[in-house]
Amino acid sequence: MNQKNEVIEEAEIVDNFNHEEAPEDTDWKAKALEFQGRAKRIETKNKKLSERMKSLEKPVEDATPQNKSNSQSGDLDKGDKALLVAYGIKSSDEIALAKSWLNRTGDEIDTMIEDDIFQAKLTKLRDAKAVLDATPTGKRGSSSTGRDTVDYWLAKDEMPPKEMGEKLRRDYVTAKAKKLGAGGGHFYNS
Repeated sequence: MNQKNEVIEEAEIVDNFNHEEAPEDTDWKAKALEFQGRAKRIETKNKKLSERMKSLEKPVEDATPQNKSNSQSGDLDKGDKALLVAYGIKSSDEIALAKSWLNRTGDEIDTMIEDDIFQAKLTKLRDAKAVLDATPTGKRGSSSTGRDTVDYWLAKDEMPPKEMGEKLRRDYVTAKAKKLGAGGGHFYNS
C-alpha cells in the first residue's frame, strides 16, 4: 500500500509542474531527462505492483479449477447425483453413461442434459434395457422343456448328442436306468 501512495505522489508531481513559474535560465533538456527518469521509475513500480496484484489474485483463480477437476475425476458428489435423479437419470447404467460423458466432454450437468447426442445415447440405452426386460428368461413357453435338460431327452427317448456335453449324457443314462428299474421298462405277460 505504501508503494502505491509513492507512485501516486510522483505522478502528481509530474502533473502539477507549472511551466509559467519556471525560471528563464532553466535547462529544459535536463528537466526533460529528469521527468523521463521519473516516468520510467513510475512505470517500473506500476509493473511490479500489477505483477504483485496478479500473484495475489492467482490463488483465488486456482481454487475454482481444482473444484472442477475433483468433480471430473470420475466421482460424482451427492449434489451431482441428486441433480441427475431430478433429470430422471436413476439407474446405474444411466449414471455410468453420464459420468463418462462428463469426464470426456468436461460439460456441466445442465449442458449435458440439453445435448442432443447425449439424449440420443440415453434413449438408446433405455430402449436396449426395455428390450432386455421384455424378453422372457428361462424356458420357452409354458410346457416345453429345453434341449439341454434330461427330461427333454427322456421324453424323446433318445440319447443326447455328444455336442450337448458329457454331463447331460451321463445324467440321461442315470435317469433312464432309474426309469427302467422302477418297472417302467418291458412288459411281461405272465
